[in-house]
Amino acid sequence: MVRFTVGFGIFLVHAVTALTPDGHPPIKNLLKAHATESKAINEPFDYIIAGGGLAGCLLAERLTADGSKKVLLLEAGRPDYDNLSIRIPGGILRLFRSVYDWQYESKGEKDCDGKNVFLQRGMVLGGSSSTNVLLHHRGSADDYNSWGIPGWTATDVLPFFKLSENDDTGRDPAYHGKGGEWNMDDVRYQNPLSKRFLEVGVAEGMVYNDDFNNWS
Repeated sequence: MVRFTVGFGIFLVHAVTALTPDGHPPIKNLLKAHATESKAINEPFDYIIAGGGLAGCLLAERLTADGSKKVLLLEAGRPDYDNLSIRIPGGILRLFRSVYDWQYESKGEKDCDGKNVFLQRGMVLGGSSSTNVLLHHRGSADDYNSWGIPGWTATDVLPFFKLSENDDTGRDPAYHGKGGEWNMDDVRYQNPLSKRFLEVGVAEGMVYNDDFNNWS
């Protein structure tokens, strides 16, 4: 499991501000954060990782697992991934347009009558995995294939997704892995209305899919 900790040679450098524009509490231990930042600036590192999202944290964990490497993990967002609004899925509405959100928007979508589409993306240690109700969607196979970049097709990247997973859902092992740092499980409780919503969709001729990370 990925441990969002600063240790084994990982030094976290983050943007620090004493006040936040939307009334959120200031970053805890600001002086300590400045001291950590100053120390990191003057030390050599074996690797520098830009971005403390889930992928960056997982990579830092692997590189430092044996204690022989020093890794600098750079994250623009805040370090407090243990905030209650993040840890409790029901807090997601408080994360939209907050200090934990990059607050991206598209511009004038033709299919939305020229309106913009709000795209919430996590600006916090753990990235969007900290702000998306623990939902995991790796994208579709076509997303990767359409890039046309050698080494980045769906076939190329799937083994790395599987290597990172510790899947407890019992789904198709062709698309899911075991033993990785990234625990995957089904939702423990599902509202009966959610199940009914899916049943209505099937009754209307839609195809039921219990795994949108299955690229078959």
